[in-house]
Amino acid sequence: MTQREQEIATLLFEGLTYQDITHKLHISLPTVKTHTSNIYKKCSVKNRHELSRLLSD
Repeated sequence: MTQREQEIATLLFEGLTYQDITHKLHISLPTVKTHTSNIYKKCSVKNRHELSRLLSD
């Protein structure tokens, strides 16, 4: 994962919403969605819940 994807994955794991992430990182909502989609593909997960389980292991 890229540095930005790692940052967003951490924020997702912490429970932040997409909107919270846009404000915290000063990026647009479509950018957050694109990064999230890339994270899910790279981690072979389908949603935030699966990502959280993967990151907590």
